[in-house]
Amino acid sequence: MTPDGLAIDYVRAGYVAKADMVPLPVTGNDDNDLNDKIDSLVQRAMNSAGARIFAYGSFFKDPPNKKDKYFDFAPSQGIHDVHMNQGNDPGHKGDDGVWSDGALIFHYPARQQWAAVFLAFQSQSWITDAQGHATTVQPPVVQPPVVHPPVVPPPVVPPVIPPPSSPASVRIIAALANSIEDPEIESVTLINAAPQEVDLSGWVFADKQKNRFALSGKLAAGSSVRVTIAKPMELSNKGGTITLLDASGKVVDNVSYTKQQAQKPGWSIVF
Repeated sequence: MTPDGLAIDYVRAGYVAKADMVPLPVTGNDDNDLNDKIDSLVQRAMNSAGARIFAYGSFFKDPPNKKDKYFDFAPSQGIHDVHMNQGNDPGHKGDDGVWSDGALIFHYPARQQWAAVFLAFQSQSWITDAQGHATTVQPPVVQPPVVHPPVVPPPVVPPVIPPPSSPASVRIIAALANSIEDPEIESVTLINAAPQEVDLSGWVFADKQKNRFALSGKLAAGSSVRVTIAKPMELSNKGGTITLLDASGKVVDNVSYTKQQAQKPGWSIVF
């Protein structure tokens, strides 16, 4: 792997710093473990239109008669080593390499957002030689070459006039998962950024468990509305997702929040 290809190197690329990484337990009960953090990003991708997950790692394929222990297909195959793959201890020195580190990258086009998960074992060294082995000499940071595309003037097109009700104009901007008056009182706030009103008839909210709450009425241009939700939908105090779907079932918006954000009574979570 080389710096001008589709490769990641935590040490040489300069975009990942050891000081920025936080030790996490694999599992736990406080929404602060590795499983919860990744699950929150995955759940959001599953409920966000057009979302994609890019896994950087190593391809593996087991013998034909060996089934995958999670998904039961055969042969078991996929991507593993989605973590730092250099500076290992002597027992895993054979896995070392440069420009071969792994990562998980999430793209949420509906909200024009990206998220990345960079993983490393605490036993790994961040000072490695040309083969990726632990050393005491700091390698130079190499920035991949920047390729500038040719400048092409944009085509002249007529202005696009939005339809009377533009679903893309409606966004989830806040949620209250822990009311002061009553922990069972929960609400979600919407805003219509378009210059036309939007008919919410047939629209629904959905929580992480796919429980739904029906919406109704019209949301005026430039206005916001705070909707008090009711069971079966609920905003879990352990973190979760909120999805907004239009009358056709299309995902209009999707947001996620953590347990820490939901623990402040009376405070709205702002997205």
